[in-house]
Amino acid sequence: MNKEKASPDIQIGGCTTVIQSGKETKKNLAIAFNNRGSAYDNNKQYDRAIQDYDQAIKLNPNYAIAFFNRGRAYLNKGQYDHAIQDYDQATKLAPKNASYWNGRCWVRALAGQLDQALKDCDESLRLRPNDAHTLDSLGLVHLKLNDLDKAIADYDAACKVNPKFADALYGRGIAKRKKGDTDGGEADMTAAKAIDAKIVETFAGYGLSPSQATQQEASVPSSRSSAPQNDVLQATQSIDLHFSSWAKTCTIRDSKKICLTTSSRYSDSNKLLAAVTMIQTEGENDWIRVGFPSGMGLPFGTRLIVDQQKPLTAPYVYCEISGCVADYKITTEFLKRLQKATKVVIQGIDMQGKMLSYTVSFAGFAKAYSGPGTDIVVQ
Repeated sequence: MNKEKASPDIQIGGCTTVIQSGKETKKNLAIAFNNRGSAYDNNKQYDRAIQDYDQAIKLNPNYAIAFFNRGRAYLNKGQYDHAIQDYDQATKLAPKNASYWNGRCWVRALAGQLDQALKDCDESLRLRPNDAHTLDSLGLVHLKLNDLDKAIADYDAACKVNPKFADALYGRGIAKRKKGDTDGGEADMTAAKAIDAKIVETFAGYGLSPSQATQQEASVPSSRSSAPQNDVLQATQSIDLHFSSWAKTCTIRDSKKICLTTSSRYSDSNKLLAAVTMIQTEGENDWIRVGFPSGMGLPFGTRLIVDQQKPLTAPYVYCEISGCVADYKITTEFLKRLQKATKVVIQGIDMQGKMLSYTVSFAGFAKAYSGPGTDIVVQ
């Protein structure tokens, strides 16, 4: 038997026995569901893990670690908004737990919520000074803010605690290269790759790569830029990909009805090329989610243009193998504009600096959005 998989599988079996025994208290059942969820998480069975964490929280609504673990599972799925919501609850229930603050710092850094991430990392370090993982998180935030001296100092501190911390070494290498220290940067990145063969792929998922360390200075007007430069966008012709017809599907989650009205285009190999989705959650404001392929330049963000009106901009919420997405909050007035729109252009820049600009027809959107939807599934 594969030794790496034996421990989670044994844990799943043991917890299942406890859950099915019918002899345990609610408190112990919550612990069993949480522990089995953790085992599924370790097996990369994130949906199964989330289902168990849901049950643990239902049995014990004040179970901070279950919220934290479910947030981690959502993080692993690239669903940063859900992860942040769970980390919010974990920090409220256990405000003295440094790991919970660092968890929210990390996911906020990946989601582009950099100012909030700084505050979370600071609180984590106040509770647990000189923690290597939190220093690494802080380094990532400063690196994304283009505050290179602070990023290098953070990574220095993390490496002092753990000299073989691949993430900290690689992040420091990128920061050094961006500062012009090519040799020092290469040395750090080479050391990181010797420790973790997948470190380059990992940082690409963060929206960071060695090529950006030399290209980004000329491409981005400021460290906090969230959209491509206007002159580049205006010079690029939008492409019509022949998107799918607008369709609305609904589901029930946590007693709330959630509906998605989507138009998308996938490649012949079923890879996302582009998508636009209106998300309606019962009792909450609607928002638009724009999707692009994986490998987008996260620091550049996205733009959305309705019928050649003034462009809107939004940063990426997350980027994973299946694609990169950005969310646009919308007002009632803007929703009325969308329902009357004829087309929308979505734009972004990939990691090679190439502009992607696609035109999406909004014919049929209003009818689909206002309709009842299909495929309602009660979870």
